[in-house]
Amino acid sequence: MSNKPLNKFRDKGISLTVWPGRNGGYQVKVEKSYKPKDSPEWKKTDSYFPDELERLEKLCADARRWIHEQGQGTEQPRIDDPLPAFDDSEIPF
Repeated sequence: MSNKPLNKFRDKGISLTVWPGRNGGYQVKVEKSYKPKDSPEWKKTDSYFPDELERLEKLCADARRWIHEQGQGTEQPRIDDPLPAFDDSEIPF
């Protein structure tokens, strides 16, 4: 992966990062940050509780839409480019 993400979607402690992939495509990394009660340091995991799945689904839908809007051209926008508005009325859940 490149050392700079193309875009990052966040909701509370969950983040989804879009990276440049092979052959002009994209790769996506999803992770959750949390702070254990018995530790002063933040940790990361790729495990989720059932009540976090709706937020995870929304982040995936946002990223999927953004990737689709970018197409597969050679010039990919950077993370500071403006994002399109999100219309959740199209999500069936």
